[in-house]
Amino acid sequence: MSEPILYSAPSYEQFVVGLRAVENDIHDDHRKLVTVHCQMPNSTATATDLAERCGWTDWRIVNRQYGFFSERICRAIDFVPSTKKDGKPRWWGIHSAGRDIGNGRFEWIMHPQLVAALEEVGWVQVLAENDVALSAPRDSDGYAEGSRSTGEVTRYERSKRAREACIAIHGCVCQICGFDFEVTYGEFGHGYIQVHHTASLASQGRRQTNPEVDLIPVCPNCHAMLHRRTPALLPDELRQILRHAS
Repeated sequence: MSEPILYSAPSYEQFVVGLRAVENDIHDDHRKLVTVHCQMPNSTATATDLAERCGWTDWRIVNRQYGFFSERICRAIDFVPSTKKDGKPRWWGIHSAGRDIGNGRFEWIMHPQLVAALEEVGWVQVLAENDVALSAPRDSDGYAEGSRSTGEVTRYERSKRAREACIAIHGCVCQICGFDFEVTYGEFGHGYIQVHHTASLASQGRRQTNPEVDLIPVCPNCHAMLHRRTPALLPDELRQILRHAS
């Protein structure tokens, strides 16, 4: 199996801006394709795999749909994609790294910064309907999350209240680098932080999440770095990388 081929791609922050910009400008099929790809094992799939999961008869439909999606993202953020020898854009390089896996098959490995951005804007996030209020008693093991709801796409539910509980416990300061949005942006940054699951819901399915030990508040940069590897880095691993880089 060959090493992944990686071309220039948007950053986490650019993907967040781009996804929000195109949200009302793309067809449901494009959203479905990206969501299905994101939730494949290790966010990795061939065009044939994606066509089958999306209910399409031809892998070339995936190429066309992804080309449209990537073009819209690039336009939204003024990003210039890599080009092929004939000068045409290499649209797949926007959403994924690529790898030849033999027998004429080529797989796409979705960029970790896109995975994190999809979660941030809510494309791969469904709030659990059976959450209890924070003030109500919870199970000793934590909050229920990760339920599988199967329709056109299998999604892994994330509890909004578990996120709120994490912030109530740990605060709004990044637990990796110490960044505080309120210190930098004043009142405008008050209360803003992202929350990272230290264990993937997709790999474990429905489980009880304890916001004190299973969730940590992180800034967008550290969140993207945690997801730069699949499976995601452990918080202590990223802290060590940050210490060595300082």
